[in-house]
Amino acid sequence: MRRLLIMFLFSTLIYSQEEVVSYKIKAKLLPEEKIVKGEEIIIWKNITSKPTSEIYFHLYLNAFRNELSTFMRESGIGRFRRKDMEWGYCEVREIKINGIDMKKKIHYVQPDDRNIYDRTLANIPLDSPVNPGESISISLIFESKLPKVLARSGYSRDFFMVAQWFPKIAVLREEGWNAHQYHRNSEFFSDFGKYEVEIRTPEKFKVVASGLKTNEWKEKGEIVRIFKEDKIHDFAWSASPNHKIFEEEFSMKEPEVRTK
Repeated sequence: MRRLLIMFLFSTLIYSQEEVVSYKIKAKLLPEEKIVKGEEIIIWKNITSKPTSEIYFHLYLNAFRNELSTFMRESGIGRFRRKDMEWGYCEVREIKINGIDMKKKIHYVQPDDRNIYDRTLANIPLDSPVNPGESISISLIFESKLPKVLARSGYSRDFFMVAQWFPKIAVLREEGWNAHQYHRNSEFFSDFGKYEVEIRTPEKFKVVASGLKTNEWKEKGEIVRIFKEDKIHDFAWSASPNHKIFEEEFSMKEPEVRTK
C-alpha cells in the first residue's frame, strides 16, 4: 500500500510539472459599457497517453447572463434581482484552431444537470484528433460583459473586479475531460500554465493584476500594461481610478544563524 501511494504521488508530481498550456491575451476595458474586449492565443498540449477528438472551454461569466443559469438557480433567484444592464456574459466572437475557423462548431453543454439554459461550458469537436504529446494553437476574439458585482466578479461604479473573465480551456486527464459548469458551490479547476496579458484602460485607471508587471506606456489617452507569470492556473485583475498602490522591493534571504 505504501509503495502504491509513493508511485501515485511521484506520477502526480511529474504530471503537474509538465507545461500544458500558455495564454497570451490582449484586453481592453470599456468602463462605460462595463465590457472587456479581448484577443487570446492559447497553446495547448495533450500530455495524456490518449488522443482527444474534442476540447472544452469554460465561459464562466455566462453564470451571470440571466436568472436561468445553473449558478443562479442554485443560488436562489430572489437573492440577485437586477436590471437587464446589470447582467454579464462571455461571448466568443471568433475562434480558430490551427488556423481553421471553428466558430460554427461551438455548442454549449451541461454535463452536470442538463440545464439547457446554462452556457458556462462549451464543447468543440475537432476535425482531427490531438495525439499524445501534440500541441494545438487556438486563437479567439471574445467579449466579456461584467455583471454588477457578485460572486467575486463584476463592477461597482468605477471599480472593476475582472475575474473568471476569459475563455479558459478545461483540463484533460487520463480518464477524460474534467469539465464542469459554474455552480454556486464550486472552485475553478484548471492546468497551471504561462500567462502574458496586455491590459489597456483609460489613463485615469490604476490596475493590479496577477503576475509581474513587465512594461507600461501611455498611448492616445490610455495606459497599456503588460503582466507576465509562469506556473499559475488563472489570471485576474482589478481596475479603478481610486486604487492606492504601494510598492517596495523584496528579496528572499536565508535567515541569519545566531551563535552564542
